Amino acid sequence: MAFFKTLFTKPTKTETSTKHHHHHSPSLLDIPEILDLIFSYLDDFTIRRYAALVCQQWCRVSQNRLFRSVVCDSTWTKSWQDATIAASSSRMIGAGRLLFSISVKHANTESRYIVDYKEDVRTALSTIQNEYWRQAEQRRQALPTLYKFSPLKDLHLDISTNCNIHALDGYLVPINTLTTFVLTCRHKDSTCKTTASLSNILLACPALEFFEARSLTPGLDLSWTSFAAEQQEPFPLRSLIIANAFIKQESIENLLLLTPRIKVLHLIGMSLSAQAGYNWSHLAILLSALPIVLDQVHFSTQEQQLPQKIQQQLFRVCSGLSEWHLWAPNTTPSLLKDMAQHTNRLTTLVLYTSSNHTRGNNLQSELTKATTVLHRFLSTSDDLVHLKTLKTAALLQDLDIHRRRGYIHLLNPDRDIFSSYISEGPKSFAVWRCRGLQTLHLEVHGAWESSLEGSVQSRIVFGYVSRVFPVLEELSVTMPSECSIGGRGGSYEPRIRFELEGGLCLLSRLKCLQRLEVRCGDMKELMANVKEVSLNWMIPAGHNSKFRRKRKKEVAQWRERRGKEDALEAFRLQRQKGQEHVDRIKTLNGSGDAKLLGQLQYLGLLRDVEEVVKEMGSTSYCPLPCLEGLAIRRFYFAQPKEEIEFCLPPKPERMSMW
Repeated sequence: MAFFKTLFTKPTKTETSTKHHHHHSPSLLDIPEILDLIFSYLDDFTIRRYAALVCQQWCRVSQNRLFRSVVCDSTWTKSWQDATIAASSSRMIGAGRLLFSISVKHANTESRYIVDYKEDVRTALSTIQNEYWRQAEQRRQALPTLYKFSPLKDLHLDISTNCNIHALDGYLVPINTLTTFVLTCRHKDSTCKTTASLSNILLACPALEFFEARSLTPGLDLSWTSFAAEQQEPFPLRSLIIANAFIKQESIENLLLLTPRIKVLHLIGMSLSAQAGYNWSHLAILLSALPIVLDQVHFSTQEQQLPQKIQQQLFRVCSGLSEWHLWAPNTTPSLLKDMAQHTNRLTTLVLYTSSNHTRGNNLQSELTKATTVLHRFLSTSDDLVHLKTLKTAALLQDLDIHRRRGYIHLLNPDRDIFSSYISEGPKSFAVWRCRGLQTLHLEVHGAWESSLEGSVQSRIVFGYVSRVFPVLEELSVTMPSECSIGGRGGSYEPRIRFELEGGLCLLSRLKCLQRLEVRCGDMKELMANVKEVSLNWMIPAGHNSKFRRKRKKEVAQWRERRGKEDALEAFRLQRQKGQEHVDRIKTLNGSGDAKLLGQLQYLGLLRDVEEVVKEMGSTSYCPLPCLEGLAIRRFYFAQPKEEIEFCLPPKPERMSMW
């Protein structure tokens, strides 16, 4: 604060005995190159909200790091190619980042809608490029704005469909300025296939540095046309991430010969071809022989473990780790110990699991082992002080430190059910130690002991996250499309409860949160009975006297359930020898976490939500002051107000969106 006061303080006039003016040497903060270096350590949010507003020079330097983003969503209108593209085309021109979100529900082998969308995207990309170069000169003469009038550099293509898509690379036109291309396929049918030519993509985008292709289910096939090294100039590719897809190993090896600058190579959960699998050992040997230095490398194949010998080879290829990318079937205490020996400072930890179409008994065993190992590591390791990003699956029982997940039907309690939870609870009550976490992607599983459907279970998840990770900037809480019930067989669809009693409002404690994603199952069905007051607490418009009264009135209706909850608490404490249970939790977590454990004392209870709603009753209450992106029904971050309106049950004027 003192720095900014000094910056804006006008110099005082002083008398001088000479007429000569002495020019002071410029401040270091007046030198653009130094400013640019300083800004390279800041995130977009800080630059946009603070740095760019200091002065004109800082604003101009900020422009080099800020891209204007435009989203084109096929769900906005029924006639997407006629309305959405036309309405968005003027906004697309000069945008540095562009996202196409396409959803097709027609089950044709090659739907004509896919063909139409392909032509629309190609037309849009051609138009914005031509218009950019036409307008670039006149824009250069205009007054500076926060976002620079930029050529397209970052393209995201997100396709959700239940039909086959051939030659997905056909969506692209030559884009000489594109540096990042992210492709996401969401197949709703396990028989659906999508094909794309990676070689065509790299040829169409000669400046491409970051390529990522993900499929939520196996069904993405990438092809590659091999090039002779003397016939093709090296590609500038620096990062290649492929997940849940298939590409021939010889294609990967030929590609590596042409990408000498590559730093990140992730081949995650690769699908097995009927003809051949992957010889990861041979690929690791090739990486050792090539004149490239990798910062990150990961190999894994669907439903298969990576032999320890190959893992050791990868350590030699990529030494000095700062990020751990783990494959669930391989995650063991010995692996984590080996990785720790090669790690200077752990900043990122990611756990990859099998795809959605292999969920069931196989995934049950896989996840139980992996999450148990990670839970122990996250709650006991002393190496987490620098951990900023965590993307993992977790069992609800590891978050339920007070064993309250059985408080499902409070009006008709069955003590036998509660007793089973109390007696079969987790052996460890330790809380994760990564307090400085900034990004958390958490997929919650129900431990296969009962259905993960009650509001108490949602309260446990949101309450735990809001207390244990206080400085989160990005949060994603999801549940799988289905969970297995061990012992009884069968499966069910887990649910996140978005009603007020589900405790989503507990996340209002996260004052640094910028992006929030909460998703599971059929979101339209889950939102059918959700009231406006259950969601609009995230935005200023939801904190007028009208909505404060509505939330208070809804909480008052919980009185009978609160009484049942208190009775169950007394029963639980009696069975667990109350104070002994609390003392054990404190012992496992150490005296340094005494304050945190005190904050978690109401974890999972309606009382926890009541206290937050009471805080919201204050006129000075400011929930989520930094929130800029919200994703609940959409697959991308939208403005919170727009996403909330899209999620709520339809009103007449919103019928076309549902």
